[in-house]
Amino acid sequence: MKKHSNHLPLRHIEFDGPACTPMFRRAANTLSGRLLLSTLFLLLINLPIQCLFAHGTVTSPPSRVWTCFEEGPETPESPACIASIEAYGTQAFYDWNEVARMDADGMHRQIIPDGQLASAGRPDKYGGLDQVRSDWIATPVTPGPFTVTWTMNAPHETLYFDVYITKESWTPDQPLTWDALELLVRTGPRPSSTRDDIDVILPQRKGKHVIYSIWQRSLSKEAFYSTSDIDFGNNPGQNVAPKAAFASDNGRCGGPEVQFDASDSYDANRDPLTYSWDFGDGTTADGVSVSHTYGLLDSATVTLTVSDGEFTDSVQKTIQQLVKDPDCALNDCPFGTPTEVPLPSINDAYGYVHILGEGGPDLSNVSVFTINWDLRNNGLYHMALNTSNGVPGWYIDLGAIATQNFNSPEPEITLTGTGYEGLDGTYYATVDDGNFVLVPVDRSFTIYISNSEMAPPCGSAGHDHDHNHGHSHHSKSAEPALTTEIGASYEIYPNPAVGSLTVQSASDLKNSVVMIMDLVGKEVKSVTIDEHMSSRSIDISDLKSGIYYVKIVDASGIEQGTRIYVE
Repeated sequence: MKKHSNHLPLRHIEFDGPACTPMFRRAANTLSGRLLLSTLFLLLINLPIQCLFAHGTVTSPPSRVWTCFEEGPETPESPACIASIEAYGTQAFYDWNEVARMDADGMHRQIIPDGQLASAGRPDKYGGLDQVRSDWIATPVTPGPFTVTWTMNAPHETLYFDVYITKESWTPDQPLTWDALELLVRTGPRPSSTRDDIDVILPQRKGKHVIYSIWQRSLSKEAFYSTSDIDFGNNPGQNVAPKAAFASDNGRCGGPEVQFDASDSYDANRDPLTYSWDFGDGTTADGVSVSHTYGLLDSATVTLTVSDGEFTDSVQKTIQQLVKDPDCALNDCPFGTPTEVPLPSINDAYGYVHILGEGGPDLSNVSVFTINWDLRNNGLYHMALNTSNGVPGWYIDLGAIATQNFNSPEPEITLTGTGYEGLDGTYYATVDDGNFVLVPVDRSFTIYISNSEMAPPCGSAGHDHDHNHGHSHHSKSAEPALTTEIGASYEIYPNPAVGSLTVQSASDLKNSVVMIMDLVGKEVKSVTIDEHMSSRSIDISDLKSGIYYVKIVDASGIEQGTRIYVE
């Protein structure tokens, strides 16, 4: 066991503030202290490099390292902190925000051995945190909703937070191992912040347990680790009533067809739930996700009741606009959003911004729009626009006022404080043949950013394809392939298409030409059929996801065409 020396290393002389911020208050009152202050530069270069770039820990419920730092590394109060400091010294607790690994890169289980989770696999410095003992200061908790708070004194963009809890069978006399943990939540990416709150549902437990949390940075392999002790008390594992919650959707324009989803309901005991719906018009249904079509009603009050077999909970909501708004215009160009894949890397400057549909913002004064998004490193390094008239400013740094999850399926970005009327909000993002596309989550319009003066052609066909694609995307089971007819002569399937496309004709296809063009009219593929056949499969595996126009020219020169969606 290490022995803590009574002689403090140089950098220990008076840390009255957070880690890596030596104040030297008492030292300044002595000659030797003043000499130390005059050699501050030598002191700084003696500090560990990670200390110069301090980071964070969980402060609620307080982590072990934060608890000992708050007690005072020189004068700890709790037995666990006293034992840790006696064995490993004070420096680890001044550096409360540096329980980290520079080489993590998501490989937490591979680089941190069992029994060393609290020290992040760095027992030489943080081994005191790994001590197996039952007297760590623990925060009283109860099953149900709970918030874990990370505090950072050097914020960084976040790839994800993981929050674990020890399994029901774990007890404080056991070491902390990976197999002893149960994942409560993994968040999506988050912007830089000095504080991050992560909402979880604490399951039923008894006695003392541990919340273990990981902060994986983006733009870096570095990750931070935090161990917090909690106490559920000694009450037996009584059943807790579930909590009912649901969402509904009948489209931006309203209408009688409504989708209901109760997946946000939860049970702290992890009991299986039943879901009962009363649609407020005399009809009922069961299930987590259901749909219902209303008759001649303007609105209806819907009741969801969930049960765990012993307790029930109910919630009511009034569903408005059950009659479709005849003046509501549908967006014919949502470009397949939300996509099922992350946003591909894009680094470009554009000179044109097209607003497709009705109700979008006026961006006619945008002279240049620039974006630099790197999917591999999960970095939105730049996103900004310049204006031609200085309204609302000559340069708007959108990246600084945005939050995004571009590296996840259904990539989104939320803009706030842009200064443009109608621009603030949440958008799905996609790339169409190198052009950047933003579509509000209500799909009311499209912002198409490109270097073409001509807006992409959009019409009812494009909308129909996207509607079909969206239906397939949100369905829980696979949808049958859809066929698009071109007049009475041709059929094209499947639509949406993946990998290949088939052209079926009622007559001979010999000497016909099939051309596929992008939405700005650029030909991306052309196939001449030089044999007798009525059906031809075309390889489209090299095409990017998006909407395309397929034109068929027969042997007599007659042209027919339609739009397709390529996934």
